[in-house]
Amino acid sequence: MPGSSARAAVVVTAAVAVTGACVTAMVAATGDLTGLPGVTVGSPEAPGPVPRSRQETVEAWRAELARAGLRLPEGWERLPTAEIRARYLKQKRVNDGPPKDIDPHMAVDPCASWTWVVKPGECW
Repeated sequence: MPGSSARAAVVVTAAVAVTGACVTAMVAATGDLTGLPGVTVGSPEAPGPVPRSRQETVEAWRAELARAGLRLPEGWERLPTAEIRARYLKQKRVNDGPPKDIDPHMAVDPCASWTWVVKPGECW
């Protein structure tokens, strides 16, 4: 039959697609079988306690401003707590200076390291 090879190709393609979908569904349903928690990446905790109340935030802001040789601005009492917290965090970031280079090897040529295995298209 002239159309039998085309029909067979369609059947095989459909079978592969259905099998792939079933395998994907089984993997998604089972999830992580190891039972171990996943690894998350986040910033390290800030040193010291985090101010929670308005009074604690004002005191922390006052301390950060004093560290920079500044004082609380006029009318700071009228600022909402969220604004005081934002200004405190900004002053703390300014006082702490630029972040340290946590990974000095980031400037290494990716094709001269193991990453060429992960992204070979970018190296050749």
